[in-house]
Amino acid sequence: DIDAGGVSNQALGTGTDPNDMPVTDESDDDSNLEDDPTVTTLCIELEAFVFLEGSLIIPQTGAYQTNMRTTLNNSRLLPGQFSINPFSGNIYTPALGTAGQAYNIAPWNYQGNEGTGYDSGGSSMQANAGYPAGVVDWVLVSLRTDPIDGSQTICQRAGLLFEDGHIEFVNTECCAIDGTLEYYIVIEHRNHLIVMSHEPVPVVDNKLSYDFRDKQSYVNDPFNAGNIIGQKEVLPGIFAMFAGNGDQSGTSNEDTDITASDLSKWINNGPQARTYNLVDYNMDGDVSSLDFQLWQLNSPKFSSVPRD
Repeated sequence: DIDAGGVSNQALGTGTDPNDMPVTDESDDDSNLEDDPTVTTLCIELEAFVFLEGSLIIPQTGAYQTNMRTTLNNSRLLPGQFSINPFSGNIYTPALGTAGQAYNIAPWNYQGNEGTGYDSGGSSMQANAGYPAGVVDWVLVSLRTDPIDGSQTICQRAGLLFEDGHIEFVNTECCAIDGTLEYYIVIEHRNHLIVMSHEPVPVVDNKLSYDFRDKQSYVNDPFNAGNIIGQKEVLPGIFAMFAGNGDQSGTSNEDTDITASDLSKWINNGPQARTYNLVDYNMDGDVSSLDFQLWQLNSPKFSSVPRD
């Protein structure tokens, strides 16, 4: 059951989504495995942990803390939440629109229905939309057997990232995988660089488990270029995904680079308050010069993990 990141033995139909229902249809990208009598397929539990630099950094000081901030959730800016500016009375809803996971847009175009139950319906009485306390944001998690061929993704799910770094999956649809193989675990975020486990992870007791927080992720830099990176060591022994990658739908591998295109996207957006925005690099709910400073700190950087 891939629905159980950070929560042991979570059964089908008991996910975090308030509208979560059991799913018995096991059709997926990996359905060809089920037709092969030589392959033993498993519904696996995925336990994954990761930090986002933008939510670890203290915006005004630039220092890092050991747990992520939950500013977007507290400010009711996550997809489906409802927020009123206490000073102007203006109503705010997330920039990406309606309730649901944040990766149904380009370049991800992931059409999972995770999070549709987190919906305030525009009512201040349901303003938090049912998100649990401690949620930081949505992330997109996938499995692959080949580290350099992202088109060979076996399974993909959106999950809720919590302040301590653990991920909970609200989609209870089974991921049937070959339990005899090992899998690279890939995590994507809407304005951070993609990361992948530094090595393939074996299935142990029907579980895949990997912690990005305490180790460097996958890096393939055969020419020691220096700008090809995995994660940032923000504190001794603590690693986080690099912030500043707000333009992931451009050309020339912009999806896996932090470059001038991410700055241009920030400039073209202009300042904005109380928003769920791709160029809110420090994830404080505002688009401001603080986001430029974080981009400047990290540019140029290039990931060796291909999306496709």
